Amino acid sequence: QKFKVSAFEVMNDDDISSLIRLAHSTRLSLKKPSQSYFRVVSIISYEDFDGNVVNLFGANIESVFIGGSICAERAALCKLRMAHNVKSVLSILIVSDALFPLSPGLLCREFLSSYLDRKVPVIMSGSRIT
Repeated sequence: QKFKVSAFEVMNDDDISSLIRLAHSTRLSLKKPSQSYFRVVSIISYEDFDGNVVNLFGANIESVFIGGSICAERAALCKLRMAHNVKSVLSILIVSDALFPLSPGLLCREFLSSYLDRKVPVIMSGSRIT
């Protein structure tokens, strides 16, 4: 099932800035993964049928076998799949320990494109916030 998008009809610049700060705060509260020592947090924001904006958090997690690892975007998307009352996905936000924004890798892009409309904005932020 692909989720409908309503872009930024519900979210404004202040909402997005607050969400970025929240994501970085969450990132800093997490222990670094055992293999890469590189934290990534993703937030999928959606509007429910009652008009509420709901945020689903995901974080990267790694095992000794790298193939068993899960990226933050896929972790958040798994939560979206289990959510009820989803009217439209507003955005996906990705923050990491990198100084500058990093875009999702190929596997994550393929996974996201399977479930999210192409028009869903992808917001990226590095750890250096100005």
